[in-house]
Amino acid sequence: MTFPEVNAKRRTDESFRQGTDEEHHIQHSPLADIGIDMVTCFPHDYMHLVCLGVMLYGDEFLVYNIHGLVNLSEDVKIHGNLDLISGFPFENFLGKLKKLILGPCNPLTQRFHIAVFDKTNEVEVVPSVWIKNGECMWPPNKEIHLAMSMILRVIVHDTDIRKVIIPEKPADVDSLKQALQEKLQLTYSFSVQYEDPDFGNALCNVSDINDSPERATLKIIPLYTSPSSSQADTVLLSGSDTSEQLSAERQFEWPEDFEIPKFSVHVEYRLRQGNLAFMKDGTTLDVGRDIKHDILEALAGIIYTYKAYPRDEDFSQVATALIKAHPCLTEQGSPTGSVGWKNSLKFKMANYRTKLRKSGCSDVAVAGKRGATMGGAKSAIKKPRRFELNFLPNFPNGEGNESQESIRKDLVEECKKRPPNMSLIGKKMDGTFALRRREIVHSEPPVCEILEKWPALFMESQILAEFNRISGKNLTSEFYAALDTHSARLIEISRKKGGKQGRKLDEILQQVDSTVFLYDVIFES
Repeated sequence: MTFPEVNAKRRTDESFRQGTDEEHHIQHSPLADIGIDMVTCFPHDYMHLVCLGVMLYGDEFLVYNIHGLVNLSEDVKIHGNLDLISGFPFENFLGKLKKLILGPCNPLTQRFHIAVFDKTNEVEVVPSVWIKNGECMWPPNKEIHLAMSMILRVIVHDTDIRKVIIPEKPADVDSLKQALQEKLQLTYSFSVQYEDPDFGNALCNVSDINDSPERATLKIIPLYTSPSSSQADTVLLSGSDTSEQLSAERQFEWPEDFEIPKFSVHVEYRLRQGNLAFMKDGTTLDVGRDIKHDILEALAGIIYTYKAYPRDEDFSQVATALIKAHPCLTEQGSPTGSVGWKNSLKFKMANYRTKLRKSGCSDVAVAGKRGATMGGAKSAIKKPRRFELNFLPNFPNGEGNESQESIRKDLVEECKKRPPNMSLIGKKMDGTFALRRREIVHSEPPVCEILEKWPALFMESQILAEFNRISGKNLTSEFYAALDTHSARLIEISRKKGGKQGRKLDEILQQVDSTVFLYDVIFES
């Protein structure tokens, strides 16, 4: 349909209300009942007519968009300049609306709650932003409970991502953390972050239960406490409580990207001022003794949560991350800008281990200086291998040899049952990990003695679990990943086999070749 006329009689608000154009007024518009002018209150959008349109010429191209241009001058007389009546703000806001929706399925239910008002027994659909701490902010004074569960994607670790369903939305952040701790069976303190759609799914801390969408992606952030500068010399030497806390089982491997922690308020203020000066004219911060001590002490505490004995490249990574986070700490004349920080971290880490060793921390006591004693005898035990996260942890808080030995005996009796309670065995094996490691590291008993004292350790499930306790890795995944690197050589060896076994292997390899060929064809198509 085209509109070649440019001098046609214009519609007015009154003519619209009267419905004088029978071809245009097919039926009554409900918008006319709310008392607004149906012509002058709906200006033409120059964003689509001009900016996004195509300026065409010829009668055959005079479609609605082109014809609408003749009305723009009248709209400007009524409403002002074109930018006041453009669709650009609404077009830009569409991006925010799209980010609020996590998928094409049921978009409305992602942004609205079904609220059940307890006192009046009413059920209403309300925007999710109206709900805060389990209460509906509007209408006021109505108590509700939410008839909606939370379906979450939770990143516990880069290799451990789980789907979690919480039957009812928690009232606050603490309740959410408690629910996650129960569902995920986490034994350590943590904070929670969520992917914020307003910032391109960047991670933000969950400070309010209504911050994250109903179907959100959350990330568990373990909280490790390290002694402050004012407590370093007293707390670390105060007794077994501290050593047990710092020698708790490690949960994670060394990170690919080391995250620099927040320092004390005084240090953070000085660093912030220094970073501003560095960005302005390249001036580096003159780090005093106290500030440097606080920085190194905090970093040593975080490093220890990953490794008691970091490698040279680990120190380099931390030092590089430090000057990247705080460029004002860059060292002038240094090849990398962080060589001095790297060396200082090495000395600080050695001092940190010495303090822990004096407080009785087993994890570092076994690898003390030459001639150091353990239980009256000289210790020849070497420090942990690179892959060992938990080499020699202390006993759990409040437990000792006697209580651990009692649990071990109960564990042996449970293994004699048919069938044994595997869940109970797993729990008791977790609880006696420190005792088991002490016996194996210190005494190096023969396999027959280990089998007698720890029969559960020879079950397949506990072999995998023990590997994870020591290294923090999945044995099955690690094995198959390593095996994949030798696949080509293994296939080559198998093809050379003769006899009945060789023929059987040849049949299997033919199936493998046909499957690989089919995948290649599909991929190329």
